[in-house]
Amino acid sequence: MEDLKYTGYLTQITILFMETAFRIFMFLLPYGFSIAAYIWVGTKAWHTPNKITKVIAFVILAGGLGYTLYKMIRSIGGLFTNDNFEFVIMIINVFVLFFASIAITIGEPEEIGNRRTEEQGTDE
Repeated sequence: MEDLKYTGYLTQITILFMETAFRIFMFLLPYGFSIAAYIWVGTKAWHTPNKITKVIAFVILAGGLGYTLYKMIRSIGGLFTNDNFEFVIMIINVFVLFFASIAITIGEPEEIGNRRTEEQGTDE
């Protein structure tokens, strides 16, 4: 009879651990991916030669990162009491990263024009 109680207790602990791991994985992993994407796009923005587009990209990234961190902190508070994940944050992250990438692209020089001038110089 003691073995059944012990087995039931171990099963309950295992289920509790699995539920906790699932909640942490499903709630915090998307935020981790978002922050990693902000860091990656931020390093790309750092290497942009145009200072105006660099500033625009950093302002967009700072706003998106601030909003993501705010939502992550609010989500951690209700991690074990609330089953709802706000998927809107993922959509906002995609748009913020998209517009920051556009700002970075605008600031980079065109390579097609550089190739044409190099080709013309070698033909002569």
